[in-house]
Amino acid sequence: MNLSIRNVLLMGSVTLLIACLLSIVYLLEVLDTQAKHYGELQSRYQTSLSKNLSLATTVNTMKLEARAAQLAADELLQAKAQRSAATIQTVTKIKEVLIYETCVDVPIPHASEWLYYH
Repeated sequence: MNLSIRNVLLMGSVTLLIACLLSIVYLLEVLDTQAKHYGELQSRYQTSLSKNLSLATTVNTMKLEARAAQLAADELLQAKAQRSAATIQTVTKIKEVLIYETCVDVPIPHASEWLYYH
């Protein structure tokens, strides 16, 4: 009986050892495929990260350009408003002087003070 129990135990141990080896081989294959998948995911992550950094730089550059363009537009509008006001003042002064002039062909007195060219 001892022999048969030993044989059964030996066969059980061998079967268990084979099952363990098979599960180890299976798990190593799964580990290998997961490592490949992890490498692919990491390369995708690096690609996405570099694209995001590039886009962030582009957005910051565009913001700075928009701010500079807005400042230039504001300065242009301010200069235009100043020129318009100066033109209105000049025209008003000329009209006031022309009211009292008897002849239109006569040069306007002190015209050099009002007329200017940019």
